[in-house]
Amino acid sequence: MERSAIRERLLCLAWQSRIARCALYPGYALTFALSTFAMILPSLSVAQAQQTIVGTWAIRSKCAAPLSTIVIEPMALSGEDFYCEFDKVTRSGNTVRWTGKCNFSENGYEPSSVTAQLRGPRLYYRFRGMGWNGPFDRCG
Repeated sequence: MERSAIRERLLCLAWQSRIARCALYPGYALTFALSTFAMILPSLSVAQAQQTIVGTWAIRSKCAAPLSTIVIEPMALSGEDFYCEFDKVTRSGNTVRWTGKCNFSENGYEPSSVTAQLRGPRLYYRFRGMGWNGPFDRCG
């Protein structure tokens, strides 16, 4: 028995509810398996995709209020009273870590690490050695 015929028979056995169709239409098993895989694959990639944290975030959704928003870029983070530029970024699940330098308007730029976390729809961030800031809601 040739390889493709063996594969089709195995697929037919794997899909026992379709055995009658497999027996009548030998190519059905392969077609059924491929179409099932094609339907499942997009949902798997969507489930694995991480939500981006890039954008504008605000405390209590006050997107237009002074001192309540932060802006996250892929390699930068800024608020009303600071600006950070990063040269390294890592992501593990819903946690993003940046390393680079931040300017807090007092002493100019200084080396800094920042961690941000998505907890459900809300964002929290902190500078190394400091407490968490947040929760922040995404601005439209």
